[in-house]
Amino acid sequence: MKVPSYRHAPKIRVRIGKDLASMEVSGVDLKRMIYPLHDQKSFSGRKMVRFNCLSSLPRRGQSTLLASFTSKTGLLSLGDEKYHGKLYVLANEGHQNCDVINELSMEYYLSSLLAKEMNSAWHREALKAQAVAARSYALYKMLTQNNKNSFFDLESSERDQVSGTFLDATAATNEAAVSTRGEILVSAKTGRLTPIFYHAQCAGGKTLLPSQVWGDMVEGYQSVSCEYSERPQGKGDWDGMINKEQMFSFLKWAAKIENLPRLRQKLNNSSEILVAPDRLANVNLRLYVDDQVVVLKKPLMRRFFGRQTFPSNHFVLQKKNDFFILNGKGLGHGVGMPQLGAKTMAENGHTYKEILKYYFPGHQLKKIY
Repeated sequence: MKVPSYRHAPKIRVRIGKDLASMEVSGVDLKRMIYPLHDQKSFSGRKMVRFNCLSSLPRRGQSTLLASFTSKTGLLSLGDEKYHGKLYVLANEGHQNCDVINELSMEYYLSSLLAKEMNSAWHREALKAQAVAARSYALYKMLTQNNKNSFFDLESSERDQVSGTFLDATAATNEAAVSTRGEILVSAKTGRLTPIFYHAQCAGGKTLLPSQVWGDMVEGYQSVSCEYSERPQGKGDWDGMINKEQMFSFLKWAAKIENLPRLRQKLNNSSEILVAPDRLANVNLRLYVDDQVVVLKKPLMRRFFGRQTFPSNHFVLQKKNDFFILNGKGLGHGVGMPQLGAKTMAENGHTYKEILKYYFPGHQLKKIY
């Protein structure tokens, strides 16, 4: 994807509220627009406006922009939280309630995000590295979502990136965003924009490639050592357990996802499932289902069971009686920059440019505004 240039920081639209039945928006000198009715109204002084999504929704099944709110000060309150910029209320297709979208400058967005995705008290060089990575990811989502005619670019959640509110930003996060203003990562080979991923803690010796986790090749990614992210033995470890019925459900789903017709045909509740000797560094699981040898990517289990059961993609699976025991390390999907690794490198005297170069050796910095 070609990288556009901007004269100023672009505005980004972030979904901050989902499936709300009603909301309260307040601010100074509010302006409210009801789009289906072409009804615009201004309120002088400080005012709180209640908005009932249910009574304002169009016919079911139609995706519609319902309303927008702005304030003369640039600050709006949604319930107890303050946001910079503009708020939109959107009725999504097939939903009974509505979503709230916050439109704001990229740099304001990043400053609040750093306090949520990292820790505002961490070393400034780690915060700068996070700012560049998050800006790169956000810009990629902006450009790709716009192609899909979506009203918002990304959402504030673990699905994309967790952004904060106006009050979450600190002097340190502001400085990290401003000092890296307009800097993103692009492919060193072609100069193209790619999604830039990060996670909490790397384990298993090396970072993973996007193709190992999601099956998609992403230009510029290389697997690098986790040496800066590894914690002492026992720190960051996790364990869990799944039963035989859960394993059957997973295998039925995996057989469909991975197009394994023989496994789909043979698998039944009386099938015997065995696990080959496993290691933390193994990317694949080797299972024996009756007379079949089945090789599956470990990230499939995290994708099926979720982050609560599988905090990371680095784990060892063993069978004990009718249960499958999990012993894992690390936090997150394992692709790209581990945040704890960035923190350690910063504390050891590395700059944010050196941190990014280490974890993204196939990428380079580019300033776009």
